[in-house]
Amino acid sequence: MTRPVHVFGSVPRPAHVCTCAPTDVLDVRDRVIVARLAEGVPLSQIGVELHHTVSTVSTLIATARGKVGARTREQLVAIAFRDRLIGFGVAGAVVVLDDSGQVAA
Repeated sequence: MTRPVHVFGSVPRPAHVCTCAPTDVLDVRDRVIVARLAEGVPLSQIGVELHHTVSTVSTLIATARGKVGARTREQLVAIAFRDRLIGFGVAGAVVVLDDSGQVAA
């Protein structure tokens, strides 16, 4: 008996199931950093704004990624938008949202 040969990419793959942790684990500082990342602000500028070193900012980003199960910074930002932890303000700037979806003070 011969086995069927599949052409690369023709084998159906199972649908991706998100195993991410709930994103309510991100505190306000995490959300501020993610919002600044979404705006394309360099790590050095985020550090100046939050009075942290670039190394500390990188560590905080890595920790936030781990909290939500994101593999990359881009995925972290996408998850934050998806779960409405950050959003767009009136002027189009990225803003931090509170748990009710309102702009955090």
